[in-house]
Amino acid sequence: MEKAVKQALFTFVNSAKKHREDGDKERLKARIEKTLRRLRQIADELEERGYTKASSFIIRNAGFMVTFAELAMEDVEIPYTTNKIERLMGEISKRCKHKWMHWSTEVLRNILTIILIRYTNQQLYNQFKKVYPQQTIH
Repeated sequence: MEKAVKQALFTFVNSAKKHREDGDKERLKARIEKTLRRLRQIADELEERGYTKASSFIIRNAGFMVTFAELAMEDVEIPYTTNKIERLMGEISKRCKHKWMHWSTEVLRNILTIILIRYTNQQLYNQFKKVYPQQTIH
């Protein structure tokens, strides 16, 4: 069943990327619907085998698994995984929690803004680096 879920999701991600790039929103919509049907089918199979928690998890979260593609239909691009966001939160946490660092609200806001820009808008971050001296950016 794990293999079936992975196959359904990896196929979905690749197909969604292709349809987003070629602008075929009808095919993207059809792929979303097909993937949700497949996930429901997998959940039903898990339920039949007695894996009610796994089945419930898939049913409860299937909609979240296709969010990036649904937003792509509205020309909003977000990553399909949370890896980048988790990395960002780790970096923010690392910079904020050191015992020897005491940030004012203004400085902390500036640091967080720079980190967020670096992760979300590379072009703006590169412009920022040109304006400020290199030694201020780590």
